[in-house]
Amino acid sequence: MDSSSLELVTYNATEIIEKDRVDPKSLEDTKLFGHVSWLNAIGVHDTEMVAAIGKHHGLHLLLQEDVLNTAQRPKFEEFENHLFIVVKMLYFDKDKEVME
Repeated sequence: MDSSSLELVTYNATEIIEKDRVDPKSLEDTKLFGHVSWLNAIGVHDTEMVAAIGKHHGLHLLLQEDVLNTAQRPKFEEFENHLFIVVKMLYFDKDKEVME
């Protein structure tokens, strides 16, 4: 089974903070005042990781199911305190000079 991990990008108008290998049990950095946080979940087969994210952010179980469903179509939902976006992550292939 492939490994799972979390990447966190936190930003505002003047700074950007990137963190690899974020512990899903300590997600306090995703709630920095005045910052936007983007949490990239790699290896969403890890149900414990997704449950930890869901618990920390108060995500409904149906939203957690959307994260776990790798065949989920791209989705955007707006809530009072956050946006919920499900998309396949894009990566830039430097050799081919294309987004994949």
